[in-house]
Amino acid sequence: MDRLCKRVYELADTYRLGHLMLSHLLAGAVAAGHDVIACPSPMEPDRLEHLIVPDLSLAFVTSSPALPYEKRPYRRIRMDAMADLEAVHRSKARLKFSRKVSAALVDEAVESLAQAKAMHDELEALYNPYVDFEQVHTMADGIARELLAE
Repeated sequence: MDRLCKRVYELADTYRLGHLMLSHLLAGAVAAGHDVIACPSPMEPDRLEHLIVPDLSLAFVTSSPALPYEKRPYRRIRMDAMADLEAVHRSKARLKFSRKVSAALVDEAVESLAQAKAMHDELEALYNPYVDFEQVHTMADGIARELLAE
């Protein structure tokens, strides 16, 4: 990111407000005719997590306690300061509970993926010695030629 953008704005975002700001920045940059790289969240593809405007040497990255921005930003914008403090205070227990549940679900998903990978590797070790990969590639090339000829 540092090579691509000289100015990296960090959106310190405990309450997941960064998406709202990034959506407006994206719309404005596109309307102004800039090429923009919009980076969705891998956990929630409908939410923006980062925005890069290469021709302006500008980037906006979200950070959170769980995923901090490790480098020194050009500027840090505390999105939490924009939250309704009264609403945050009223919902503090619920927010804490939600963070714990979310973390537990992510941990469970990671463990399930690790188990699936181990099972895949075990299965692959059984069939791999008996697969003629040269023939597989030959057949795939033939099918590709046939499809592209149509």
